Amino acid sequence: VQDIAKSITGIINAYGQENLTATRAAELLFQTVKLGSGNINELAAQFSGVTPIASKLNVPLEQVSNAIAAITTLGTPAGEALTQIESLMGSLIRPTDRAEETLAKYGLTMGEVRDLVKTDFLGAMKFLNVAFKGNIQDIGELIGRKEGLLAFLGLVGSNSETVARKLELMKKESGELLDTFDK
Repeated sequence: VQDIAKSITGIINAYGQENLTATRAAELLFQTVKLGSGNINELAAQFSGVTPIASKLNVPLEQVSNAIAAITTLGTPAGEALTQIESLMGSLIRPTDRAEETLAKYGLTMGEVRDLVKTDFLGAMKFLNVAFKGNIQDIGELIGRKEGLLAFLGLVGSNSETVARKLELMKKESGELLDTFDK
């Protein structure tokens, strides 16, 4: 319970109290477990590690939760999934010169990618996969670390339709936690 409370506090601190309630943060934490794989304690212990990066990129918490749930359904433990998402998002905040050069090769800039990420994290990853024509070597140059590349592949690979469905479920099930407590 203590890890869950710490995680919710960390999430709210990252996104700001004006943008997110404790109830909504808790809902998303529990929905991540429900729609993914793993347990709440493992997830809660590390969840707030990815939220400062996600909030800096303006990625909605629903999309972060969705990405974690999707990657854990591939059999990746929650802690590793969080590390992978953190690595992927970190590559967008602090791109290497090589990453910038790789984007330029495809007529893109990191600013354009960040703008896409703000509105649709999963859509931005799919866009990059299409723009790069699935060239895994260039995608690797863009992302840099193996953990980030694993997250990218987990989101845009054969799992991508599942990822999209889970995001819709997260949106639809908003308020479920409160309903449970009211009963």
